[in-house]
Amino acid sequence: LGAAAVSGLTYQWTPAVGLSNDTIANPLAAPEQTTTYILEASNPNCSGTDTVTVTVVEKASSDFTVELTPACEGVHAKFTNTTTDATQYFWDFGGEATSTDANPEHNYDVFDNNDTITLITINSLGCADTIRFDTSGIQLINIFPDSIPNIFTPNEDALNECFITGIGTAYDDCFYMIIYNRWGRKVFETDKSSDCWDGKINGKRNEDEGTYFYIIRIKEEEYHGFFQLIR
Repeated sequence: LGAAAVSGLTYQWTPAVGLSNDTIANPLAAPEQTTTYILEASNPNCSGTDTVTVTVVEKASSDFTVELTPACEGVHAKFTNTTTDATQYFWDFGGEATSTDANPEHNYDVFDNNDTITLITINSLGCADTIRFDTSGIQLINIFPDSIPNIFTPNEDALNECFITGIGTAYDDCFYMIIYNRWGRKVFETDKSSDCWDGKINGKRNEDEGTYFYIIRIKEEEYHGFFQLIR
């Protein structure tokens, strides 16, 4: 705030909130919200007042969500920008890929441990805010962590009759699954992610109740797990 200091005058700013000194002619002002200040300058014989408004522009607050869609050629990422009070956007998807779109899309061959998604937003006054999303540990299978069941009941009641990954057809061209019983004997294999196992050997003899183990390969990635067969 600026007022020319005059010898013999005293100064009083109100409110004092956000001022470096409320009794000098030209204090520094840093209020947290838009504030109108009143300055009274006086000497023993007279006084005068004036006002000045300091407008606070909200800093951009960077945020986004991402929707991941799996496919054999990689992972398609669709970003939804939920930033507030921004006028400019700069995305860094890791590596050399960037974008200045508000809601960009990007294809990843595969997430690796070095990918960091960065969004920098800038408001109308040039103030910037940054948010980063570390993709460390994300693999294709993690996009649907709840889809692979841990139990199924092929008891001919028309409910939960088949063990199926729940992955759908997205990986049909790069998928392989093999299922073993507890003794390590192969009981089922398929190269279609939409196939299911009905708990039988060659569609005929029922397998026993118990724990079964699967190996799923999607491109170069391999995943291991187990489930219970209950009749």
